[in-house]
Amino acid sequence: NLARGALLISKAINPLVDVDAALAKIDALAATVRQLAGDALSPREMFDTLNRYLFQIEKFMGNRADYYHPQNSFLDVALLIKIGLPITLSVLYLELGWRLGLAVDGIGLPGHFLVAFHDGNARIYVDPFHSGQFLTEGDCMDIAQVPEDDRGLFRAEYLAPVSKKAMLYRMLINLKQAYIARNNWLPAHQVVDLALILRPTETHLLRDRGLLAYRLHQLQDAVFDIQQYLLKVPSAADADWLENHLQAMQAKLLRLN
Repeated sequence: NLARGALLISKAINPLVDVDAALAKIDALAATVRQLAGDALSPREMFDTLNRYLFQIEKFMGNRADYYHPQNSFLDVALLIKIGLPITLSVLYLELGWRLGLAVDGIGLPGHFLVAFHDGNARIYVDPFHSGQFLTEGDCMDIAQVPEDDRGLFRAEYLAPVSKKAMLYRMLINLKQAYIARNNWLPAHQVVDLALILRPTETHLLRDRGLLAYRLHQLQDAVFDIQQYLLKVPSAADADWLENHLQAMQAKLLRLN
């Protein structure tokens, strides 16, 4: 359940988040769209009704004024204030589309997230961040700044549907970067923990968690994670730098003991 996964990310940072209430709100939004669609029989009619309701009536949109604020990554916040990142709004769109029986997929362009709708004949790309703007395949390539020679590869790699797990991982990486940019080490550390649950073999996450633990003065955890990283990637470009820091941390631990 993509929405529940996204809401559990919110709850990990803010234990007061009511996951079931947020899911009920998504259900209610879908029910309203279904009611507005009335006797609409075709998927395209339902799709058009969803777009009109979400972006013209409810006025969901991207947060352009404060794009890098961590709150933009939280689905519960997007439901409340109707703004968010491209991927946050796309998750909401996908969950509504699936409830309405629409063939919609997440599309993970580099630096921008979209939704694709299949009406049985054509594929339409929707940009929830820009109030549901319709895009062509060429528009998608322009957004990603793909050179003409690379467009075949791009079509196969970036216009393919993204898995739910990959979407949650991308949300976590966005959050990690937002928190680190604000020197907010504790939630950044929590987010990396969650990312490691989704992708336990991503060694760079061990390094990041170790460095964040160091920022939080959790020296034993920092030493463990950095040691694990260096064992797994002994020839890493940052290995010497990390070894120096590791020795300093170990010396400090000895003094404390």
